Amino acid sequence: GDDLLLLNSDTIVTPRWLEQLLIALHSSADIGAVGCMTNESCNRQRLDVPYGTDLSAMLVFAEEYNHSTPSKWHKTLSVTGFCFLFPRKVYEEVGSLDERFTPGNYEDNDYSLRIRKNGRKLLICEDTFIHHFGSKSFLKAQTLDSLLLERNRQKFLKKWGLSTNYATIHPWLEKLRIPSAAPHILLIQKGACMDAYLLQKLYPSSKITLILDTPGDMEAISPDFPARYCPELPHATALLAGETYDCIIYFEPVDNISSPTAFLNSLATHLAPGGGLLYVSSDRIYQYPSIPPGGFG
Repeated sequence: GDDLLLLNSDTIVTPRWLEQLLIALHSSADIGAVGCMTNESCNRQRLDVPYGTDLSAMLVFAEEYNHSTPSKWHKTLSVTGFCFLFPRKVYEEVGSLDERFTPGNYEDNDYSLRIRKNGRKLLICEDTFIHHFGSKSFLKAQTLDSLLLERNRQKFLKKWGLSTNYATIHPWLEKLRIPSAAPHILLIQKGACMDAYLLQKLYPSSKITLILDTPGDMEAISPDFPARYCPELPHATALLAGETYDCIIYFEPVDNISSPTAFLNSLATHLAPGGGLLYVSSDRIYQYPSIPPGGFG
């Protein structure tokens, strides 16, 4: 076959699912793999559904949901392996799944990263849904599943030199409102690379730049977004000479910085007129120039 599909045994496919995924996969020569939405997944591919455990109602829901809509295809960091469609030529270029992750967990993250490092994009198709029972492919005790998940996670992070924050996401970003329709956004963070993809979904015309403190995370994200390395994130302003942004987000607690007010003032000099600066203090989000009650720390 010209295309290859990895599909979990604990899934039920739905009307038009495969033809729609194929349309997305072959919409551009630089797409390396696509995945769809489901009711049970640990990342952005999870969808809240109204049908509960009623599979007849699931098919009715999917019939209404599955309509090919290119505006609902979004670039992503990784595609979850419950449904993973890719061209044979990608397999020939990238190779087989890495068997160090046997019997499973994180082999999909690893393959996704290998595809992206090979110069191709990954898409989540939010116009296509299949049902996934979840955690049924391995008939093991839950404790053993958890141990396997963590063991393979550590293998994955070590293989690529990634931070423990790799692929995490800050869901509060969905509530963010930036006045500009095409904002230039700067993210300063410890490797939580999924945030950039979420913001690009919310602002398709945005330009997003990252400053990260782990070389592995920087290399992992750079095929999709420009990223710079800064081993000490409070020194990130030294990299910003002459640059301005519509939105700057500093994800790490400023309470740990010796002079947080001076640091925030320095970051704010790189805001475009009307731009906004968000920062974290004591596990809460603030917008510059507000100061947490009681000051910092």
